[in-house]
Amino acid sequence: LPIGDSVRLSPGSPMLITGTNLGTGPNDVATVSIGNQMVGGEAAPVISFLNSSTLLAQVPVDFPTEPTAVTVTHNGITTAPISVTVAAYSPAIYDPGTSAFVDNAGNPITTAHQAIPGTQVTCSAIGLGPTNPPMLTGIAATTAAPTTTPVQVMVGTTAVIPSFAGLEVGSVTDYQVTFTIPENTPAAAQ
Repeated sequence: LPIGDSVRLSPGSPMLITGTNLGTGPNDVATVSIGNQMVGGEAAPVISFLNSSTLLAQVPVDFPTEPTAVTVTHNGITTAPISVTVAAYSPAIYDPGTSAFVDNAGNPITTAHQAIPGTQVTCSAIGLGPTNPPMLTGIAATTAAPTTTPVQVMVGTTAVIPSFAGLEVGSVTDYQVTFTIPENTPAAAQ
């Protein structure tokens, strides 16, 4: 995650694992490990079993920032390690559905329903780093948890400071970023 083949992750971020024979259902799911295979690595909780070839796992929030490897084990068989880099931040806009952006009423921003200058928009993001209260490995946020480092959004060539950037309530890995579209934003794709 996000769209593309990035191998840069951050503590707490999601990892989309694709392969074969990753399990038969929620009660039979492969395990994911990140870190030094020689000492067993650290468990990366599987957040969601999507199907036998796709799992969603989370990089543990206390994982050190370093180049490392991810392995998956099912029925005693472990994959070859996949190299990744865990960095303090790996910000990305995350598109979980129709659109990564919604208006104040929760309607997706699309070519048919465009954002309006001067109004607030919220987007989904991943990899924005630590929050307060802290993000917990494998546990969904139960309260608004803003990021501890400032977040900046670019709308076209204009920098915007969000009114909120933090963990999305009810999510284990996803952040929400709410910002106002600048008044002088031209009517065009940005």
